[in-house]
Amino acid sequence: DSATPLNSTGRSYGTDVVLESTDGHFFEAQGARRPMCIRLTTSTIRVWPLHGQESGPDSTVVFLSDVVGVRSAGSSPQRRGDATWSLVVETYPHTRSSCCSKKRVRRHRRLTLHADCGQAERSRALTALWATVTQRVLAGLPAGEGAPEVTPTLDNPPPPPPKRRFLVIINPVSGPGRAAQIYARHAARVFEHAGIEVTRVVTEYAHHATDVCRELELGAYDAIVPCGGDGIVFEVLEGLMAHKDWAAAVQVPMGILPGGSGNGLAMSVLHASREVYDQTSAAFVVAKGRVTPLDIASVITPSGRHYSFLATAWGLTADLDIESERWRWMGNNRFVLGALVRIVNLRRYGGRVWYLPFDEGAPLARETDSPRVADVGAEAVPSYWEVHAA
Repeated sequence: DSATPLNSTGRSYGTDVVLESTDGHFFEAQGARRPMCIRLTTSTIRVWPLHGQESGPDSTVVFLSDVVGVRSAGSSPQRRGDATWSLVVETYPHTRSSCCSKKRVRRHRRLTLHADCGQAERSRALTALWATVTQRVLAGLPAGEGAPEVTPTLDNPPPPPPKRRFLVIINPVSGPGRAAQIYARHAARVFEHAGIEVTRVVTEYAHHATDVCRELELGAYDAIVPCGGDGIVFEVLEGLMAHKDWAAAVQVPMGILPGGSGNGLAMSVLHASREVYDQTSAAFVVAKGRVTPLDIASVITPSGRHYSFLATAWGLTADLDIESERWRWMGNNRFVLGALVRIVNLRRYGGRVWYLPFDEGAPLARETDSPRVADVGAEAVPSYWEVHAA
């Protein structure tokens, strides 16, 4: 029956099993080249020997939560033989960073199965079907296409999901100046395995990232990925908020690749994703596309409006950040040295604070027609404060 050839049949996405092949057309890539069965569910890929037990010691289970990409790969024909085709699954499961460490980081593992259907074209179609359906499941799409959903088969494969495009902005002077090397060593391979099309921009001057994001073509990229410290993230945010259609621009997801001295936002994102602080793990989180809302604070000063995603500091904390710039080569330790220097040479900071007092039972400040100020004299609140009527 041409509608269900090779027993690679899809089932309704509402059930757990999405696709399976139990007729021995897949083989081990290494070792004895045993024929294998393979089953795709909404959460796992299970592989076991054709003449073995599904849950036996020779079976392999790959969790889709660890998978970043799946592809059909062909090799050049050997002599007069046909080209061979393989199903390649790129995974990043948790593993210990070292034998003596309890830290569990993401590291690359690859599952490869050769296909042999007697004809090279049929083998190609088989691996392409499996790769496409798995990609659709990873993207949260139905296994088949249409309404009602059409069962995917070799002769009626579904279209692949749209290819994702990332704009990666690298600050080469972030932290100790290794952001470009960090991207090349840790993130580039993850994005390649995930099949992500990357456009790289290496910043050439201060606020270059702001200029790029201010003129960003909306819809051109699925995500903006700054690589560096919190400073490059700040520049990207400033640019998006200065965009002519800022309300749409800030909806473009932003991934964070830590490569600076201070990587506060990257650490927060990893912690929220239940991942440890690690560059490869950060790239994995970005590739998986886990999106969560980010609060932004609008800070108005006499010099203008700025936007903050972590904190706004004045006094000692601000001095530590600014004055330790000369020791960037030290990485995070620059802040420790800066703190010691400033503690030995303490400064006094003089300032005036305006605030809106809380009066229980009275309308909230944002609901009043004008702000109220504490009894600090006749001086009103600063002229650059904005007051919004209810």
